[in-house]
Parts: sequence; structure tokens; C-alpha cells
Amino acid sequence: MVEEPAKLLIQKLGAYWSFRGMPALDEVYPDEHDKELADLLINLPGPQPAIDALRYALQWKYSDLATRVLERPDFDASFPDYYGRTPIACAVFYNQPEVVKLLLQRPEVDAGTPQKNGLTPLHLAVEERSLPFVETLLKRPEVDAGRADKHNYTNLHCAAENGELVIVKLLLDQPGVIATLPDNTGMTPLHWAVRSRNHTNHPWQPMQKGIFRCNGPPGFRAQSLDIIKILLAQLEINAGIPTKKGLTPLRHACLLGDPEVARLLLGRRDVDANARASHGQTPIHIAGSSRPRRRMKLMGLLLEQRGVDITDVDNDGRTILHYLCGSRQQFYPPDLVIETALREGVPIDKISVNALFLLSLGADPMVSTRLKYNNSLLHIILRTPGFSQEQHELMDELIRKGIEIDTYTDSPLANLWKEDEYKIEDVDGIHSVDPVSGSDCTPLLLAALGESRLKGLKSLLHAGADQNAPVIMRNMELEGSTESNRQAFLSGVFRETWDVEPSDDDMIQNEKPFKILLQHGSRLDYDGIADSPLQDACKAAEDGRCALLKILLDNSTAKNVSQSHVKEVLSEYTDKDQQSRITDMLTEFERKVFAN
Repeated sequence: MVEEPAKLLIQKLGAYWSFRGMPALDEVYPDEHDKELADLLINLPGPQPAIDALRYALQWKYSDLATRVLERPDFDASFPDYYGRTPIACAVFYNQPEVVKLLLQRPEVDAGTPQKNGLTPLHLAVEERSLPFVETLLKRPEVDAGRADKHNYTNLHCAAENGELVIVKLLLDQPGVIATLPDNTGMTPLHWAVRSRNHTNHPWQPMQKGIFRCNGPPGFRAQSLDIIKILLAQLEINAGIPTKKGLTPLRHACLLGDPEVARLLLGRRDVDANARASHGQTPIHIAGSSRPRRRMKLMGLLLEQRGVDITDVDNDGRTILHYLCGSRQQFYPPDLVIETALREGVPIDKISVNALFLLSLGADPMVSTRLKYNNSLLHIILRTPGFSQEQHELMDELIRKGIEIDTYTDSPLANLWKEDEYKIEDVDGIHSVDPVSGSDCTPLLLAALGESRLKGLKSLLHAGADQNAPVIMRNMELEGSTESNRQAFLSGVFRETWDVEPSDDDMIQNEKPFKILLQHGSRLDYDGIADSPLQDACKAAEDGRCALLKILLDNSTAKNVSQSHVKEVLSEYTDKDQQSRITDMLTEFERKVFAN
């Protein structure tokens, strides 16, 4: 039932807009509860209510209502709706061919009128992959097939991105269509056509309730390849042109692991097999970061090209082997690629890669050039998402080979997300380790962040890693009387492991690393100016989160903290009656540990 105030506003005052500044009809759903309200709004007089009524009918597929609206004397087929869309654009968008046919018979209809964002009905038809609509609209003299939207994105860009071969052919035959025109990001139709070979760029198909699969339309890869060939045959095409991020069509093919397209492109004189992207990556770097299994074939193809050097580094000092072995799990053993590298004549002492195979051949674990910001191979391994048995074996082998275990990173003092100089990757899909961190630390801190790295933590401690190496916090707001960036080791682990206000459950889940560190002598006191780990734990306990303090006290002995520091912390809470639990815990710890 319609509430009386809303009904009166519509009937007596002609109220039409919702409190959100949108047509009220957009807030109404086609159910029995809102039916009376919808009828009142639909029947309001004027061109604006009429066009919104048509859009409502098209959206909910009420064909009878759409016919009635088209017959209204106040309906103007050239009048845009609230979003700037004309009736013909709405009919195309909602795939209503009969309404499109009726609208095109009206003299006031301009099928080339753009909406607010510059999209025309033809853009929408191409976007919806509707060949019948495209053919119909291209017959209209007012339709400009080469028109771009506000992002300089044309119909040809869209057809190439969707892999629609027939539509691409139709558009290339139209006057005003430019095959080389870049959009605002620098992507040309050729760039988009190469990307269309990726199935994730196509509509997701429902498999069963709540489950979708992204397969792409049947034969889409072959169609996309034909589009690429057609575009490459255009006389004015430059197949080596980069986007604003420095990605050429070849780099897109490498990112997708597509040797078939790469071979087409590499056969052209205007394609440089060694051209660099915005962060200095060559196509072979990008091929190494892609996921598909075919990347091995692709990298072999690239290595056959003149000027391609497998030892080349990007702006951060990474070789292709960093990308292959220093990032995420691969579909194939890295040994295969490393063997290929060795056959290509790569000097062992010039390779910076965490690979057991290289170490077995005598590679120096202290590589000549570290990764950016002084990350060692141990840092790289421990920054990789997850921690596998293979990574642990690699750590052990590096340690056995004599790698330094207490080296510090050296992160920049800057806002890392706003300074272009420090943006490590701004190219979607490139998978590699980000060497920037909010803290400068030794590998031991990274090994202490979560139970998945316990084996690595034990290996480092067994090898003599400094369990009290200070941590330098770079981009975190610090508490305490000094707010010092230089923190005790355990304090650094606290801040890197948890949110600003972790719950007791969060702390208990990370109990094992703390037990191991305390068994190996990590200190609860600190001789610097910042708060000690014991003080940090007490501060957490002040608002009821006592789990951390309990973990520390239950697993500590006199080798972890001095009695004088315990007394100092106790004195801070002596006059705080509301914190009696903290004083009780500290008093009991002092009695148990320092009784003699």
C-alpha cells in the first residue's frame, strides 16, 4: 500500500524527484507493494516523466507499457532522461529491438546523439555485442561511426576489446574511423585487440546457481587473432606504439603469455623486442611475470630475437629470474628456466635469483647487486605471499652457503603511494615482489610475521640471527612518550603483525612466533628512547587486551628482561587502581622469576 504522504505529493503537487535528486521512479521496484506508486509516477504528464516511464518499461521488460508510453502525446523521442540518455539509447542498452524499430520511425529521433559521458547509441550497441543494432544504426546518416566518448574511446576500440570480428570489419569500412587513434590511456584498437585474447575480458557465463565461469564466447581467440591481422594490415598502423604506461602491443601479448600474437608482432620492423616499459621492464621481464603455461614458449621466442639479453635488469635491478623465482608460485619448476639461462651464457656471478639450482652450481648467495632498497635474497623470499616448503629449503641453502642474515633494508623516507619515483609496479598483472616496506628490518622480523614462516624463523635463529635487532618504523603513527621510529625488535613485530587495536584472539593466533623468539632471548626491555615491548604489552592490557602481556610473561625468564625494568613498569601502574590486573601480573612475574 502506498503511504498517504507520498501519494498526496504525487497527486496534488506533481512531485517527481526523490530525496537523492533522482527520478522517484528509479526508487520503485515492480512489485505489488510499489505498483500503485509506480502507476502514479508513470502517468505524470510531461516529457521528463514520459521518458523515465519508457526507461522503466524497458528495464523491467514491460512491452505493453512501453507501447503505451510511445503513444503518449507528451512523449518526445529526442528528450534525454536524467542520465542524458535518449530513448533510442535506452532501447539499445536494454536490448529492445521492437522499440528501436518504432523509435527510428519517428522524425525527431537523432540516433547519433551522445549521452553525458559521450557514449552514443552505436557505442552501446557495440558494447552489447549486438550486430543487428550496429548494422541498423550504421545505415543512419546522422550516426558518426568514428565518434569518441569523453575518454577518447571509439566504437572501434570497443569492438576490438570485445573481439567482435564482424563489427570490426563493418567499422573499418565507415568514413571517419581511424584505426590508429589512441584513447586517453594511449591504448589503440590494436592494444585492445591483443587484450581481447584473454578470456577474462569476456562476459562471465553462469554455470549453476551463484557460480560463474569466464570462458569467453566460442572461438573468441581465433576471432581476436583475425582482428589483430586485419589491424596490422592497415597502412598507417604502428605496431610498436606504447601506451602512457609504456606498454606496447607486444608487451600486452607477453603479459598474457601469448606466443602466437607475439610471433605476429615480432615479424614487423616497427616492433622492438627489447623496448622498455615505464619501470624499465623489457618484454621478456613481462613474459616472465605472466601466469599461463605457454610463457616458456614465449620466452624462448623472445630469446631468439636480436638484442634480447636475459641478463638485462629493470629500474629496480631485477632480471627475468627475479620475476620468475622471486614472486609467486609458478606452473613449472624454475630450474627449467635457469637451465635455459645458463645455456644462453649467463654468468653465474651476475645472477640475483633465489634458486637452489644456481646455488648448487656455485652461485654466490651474496649477489653483486642487491634488489632495490637493500633487500637481500632472504628478504625477497620472506616477502613472497605464503611460505612453501621449497622456500624454506631455499632459505636453508642460502644460509648454508654463507649469506649474511642480519642485513637491513633501507626504505625511502617518502609517501610511497604518491611519489612516482617509488612506485614499484603500476602495470596491472605484473607479478613480482614489492621491495618497499613500511619498516626497515632484518629478515628475522619478516620471518616472525605469522605461523606460516615458523620454519624460516627457526632456521634464522639457529644460524645466529640477532633476535634483538632494532626495527625502524617508516610510515606508521607511533604511540608512547617519545614516538621514536627506532623500536625494539619485539615492538616491531607487534606493530607489523597486528592491526592498531588487535583483539586477544589476534594475539593468541600469533603466539608461537613469540614463544620461539623469547626462548632464543628476545628482550622485553629496551635501551632506546622508545617504549619497551613490556610497556607496549601493558598499554594493550590497559583497555582489557591482556593476552599479549600474558604470552610474554608466561614465556619469559630473567634472560629476557631485567628486574629493574619490571620494577620501573610496575611503578607506572602502582597508583592506578583500575589497572590492578596489570600490577598483579607483573608482581607475580617478578616474584616467580627474581625470587632468588
